[in-house]
Amino acid sequence: MIRQGHHVCTAAVLLTLSAGVAHADPGTAKTRMVTRTQVDRACDNAKKFAETNSNGGLTFWDVTAGLIPAAGQGLWWRIDNIERWAVVDPLGAHGPNTQVTVWKTPAEVVLVSAFFTSDSGDWAYFVDYCYRPDGTLARTTSTFNSFVAANVPDGIRRERTRYFDAAGKVSGSRSLVSNLATGKLLQVQVVGYDEPAYDAVERLPFYPLLRSAWES
Repeated sequence: MIRQGHHVCTAAVLLTLSAGVAHADPGTAKTRMVTRTQVDRACDNAKKFAETNSNGGLTFWDVTAGLIPAAGQGLWWRIDNIERWAVVDPLGAHGPNTQVTVWKTPAEVVLVSAFFTSDSGDWAYFVDYCYRPDGTLARTTSTFNSFVAANVPDGIRRERTRYFDAAGKVSGSRSLVSNLATGKLLQVQVVGYDEPAYDAVERLPFYPLLRSAWES
């Protein structure tokens, strides 16, 4: 089991979904998300909103044994009874490899908190996707924990923030890598282990269920 902050990677980790997304220009006076400062302010506020509204909404799991579904991939379940599925694991020996939570703030910023892992549990991603009110991706903040991504016996933790323009292109990035056990900063490269970049809300792999929930 890999732990990160308040996240615990087990089948009992249940994530929730709130109401829908409105469509608006990313540069509106209500929520401007053009400059990096504006994006950080809006996305940080969205994270605070999620932390203070952690309960409620809908839960979605990818119940295949697949890893990191791309857009249109996976077999997604809408979990209506959290207590029931916390006891009866639909996947048998292991829990869902992909779990997501979606919040929409009063400012119409969308935060998607995602958890990805493998059956063996030797790596895990924790990714927050922050979307502008028009549905385009503005920022991702991710933590990647792994025992296989670098030649470090204790494993590594990479923490990374990436910014995206309205066309979905990376406009900036910063990261650091540390020893998973000790927290000591490391001068190592972690190549080829990128979190998926769903560059719009409509590209999220569970979007058909999400859209259905919004329209109901």
